[in-house]
Amino acid sequence: ITCMGGYGAEYLAENIRRSSVGDQIRFFGTHADPYFLACSTAEVKYLVPWTKQEEQYIGQTLAIIKKEKIDLFIPKSDREVSIVSQQRDRLGCRYFLPDHAETVASQDKFSFYQILKESSVGAAKTFRIHSLEEIPSLISLMPGRDRYWVRVKTPGEAGAVTATWVKTAEQAKMW
Repeated sequence: ITCMGGYGAEYLAENIRRSSVGDQIRFFGTHADPYFLACSTAEVKYLVPWTKQEEQYIGQTLAIIKKEKIDLFIPKSDREVSIVSQQRDRLGCRYFLPDHAETVASQDKFSFYQILKESSVGAAKTFRIHSLEEIPSLISLMPGRDRYWVRVKTPGEAGAVTATWVKTAEQAKMW
């Protein structure tokens, strides 16, 4: 499991351990942050390169899989999911990922929102904003709300730069 030491990976491992087969599983964990990795409950821990160093990351991950004879690989972060999804045929083990097309579609929050909307699946109203001047008119499309979730990200990059709740268009602009 990647991102071991982080809450999501640790919670996943804890739940697997509590399952009927949990006592038969040996956990290997990776993380690029040595401080998070130190908090990991995995039996074997590996410090790996950050995913921005894509070739080094996948190279070391493949080496770990081969050395440890990993049966199932579970990537946790968006960036790791993206990289591993593209390299799935090289893993040499089973992996916990949807089809690559589904991975690509769900990685971008706005694209995923559009898929949900087209499929009549309820989701929070989501808008792509190209200019700060658009914010007041977009907020007016959501009457009766006392606060709004603002998530700032760079297109094509995994994860948000920042996110917070705001109460006014002016706060959103300043954020």
